[in-house]
Amino acid sequence: IVLVVVDILIFVVLGNHLVKRLVLRPLDETVAVAEANAQGDYERRVPEGRTREMAGLSRSLNRLTDELLHKQERLAENIRSLDETNRILNETQRELIQVEKMASIGRLGAGIAHEIGNPLGALLGYASVLRRRGGDTALLDGIEREARRIDQIVRGLLDYARPGNAPREIVDV
Repeated sequence: IVLVVVDILIFVVLGNHLVKRLVLRPLDETVAVAEANAQGDYERRVPEGRTREMAGLSRSLNRLTDELLHKQERLAENIRSLDETNRILNETQRELIQVEKMASIGRLGAGIAHEIGNPLGALLGYASVLRRRGGDTALLDGIEREARRIDQIVRGLLDYARPGNAPREIVDV
């Protein structure tokens, strides 16, 4: 009986030592690395286990950590790309607003030019009639000169309001 008790005691002590050495200690290390990874320390790796099961678990966890690092790098790259796209979009929006402002100014200029151009034409016509009827030549010359000056300004507004012909160029869509 004593021998059986001693054998059982040796078996329990040796089994306890083997379980701690082969299972519990590697599991504690694995949990510690998993916690470190969860906190953002992706450089820590699980050491290779001594048993086939622990070796498989450590390889899987290390592969998972590597995948997580890879996806984090891709995410950072995507964020950089989105930031750049957002910057370009904001710049394009500012340019579009400026173009719309210029188009509004052009439409306003065209309207003003039209409203001034009609009475100006009539004024030049009346000056021509007065010249034929023998009006004061110096006075009529001044009226016609200033009217033509206004006409040049009006035509400049119309030219400004007219859409220009942009040079055609090949672009990469």
